[in-house]
Amino acid sequence: MKPRSIETERVRSLHSDFAPIGEERWVTPDEARFLIVVGRAELLAERDEQQYKHREMLTQRPRVRKG
Repeated sequence: MKPRSIETERVRSLHSDFAPIGEERWVTPDEARFLIVVGRAELLAERDEQQYKHREMLTQRPRVRKG
């Protein structure tokens, strides 16, 4: 079960003292800020927004053969 996003933030571990490196964890906003300041984790929400940019999807009509 995913925790409520209002009360928690998703972070990725950058140091083995916090969790195995690369593991994603849900922590409170205060804990997330502290872990980011001391360099033990990175916030995934900001990283995901930068990684995926908005793209418009365009539809194309299939060609109709006459004859």
